[in-house]
Amino acid sequence: MSKLTLNERSQLNEYRRQKRNLGSHYIFTEGTDGILRVEEKVGDALKMADEISEWNKYITDKVKYKPDWTAFNKAIADMQAEGAT
Repeated sequence: MSKLTLNERSQLNEYRRQKRNLGSHYIFTEGTDGILRVEEKVGDALKMADEISEWNKYITDKVKYKPDWTAFNKAIADMQAEGAT
């Protein structure tokens, strides 16, 4: 059974998305017209993206994590059956 609530899991996914965006060499923005725009980072933002990318690579090489999707999906189904949101 997952120790994170659905709300906590949602927040964790948001943090992961933010980390991925910080480590990217590009800035993605959506205009009021709904069109996605992509700009390449420059200066300090690019240096920070490089450092974050290197750190993520270092951690990924050190930590071998493989999620148990069967158990995860079963836990989700159990929570949904109990009426959790």
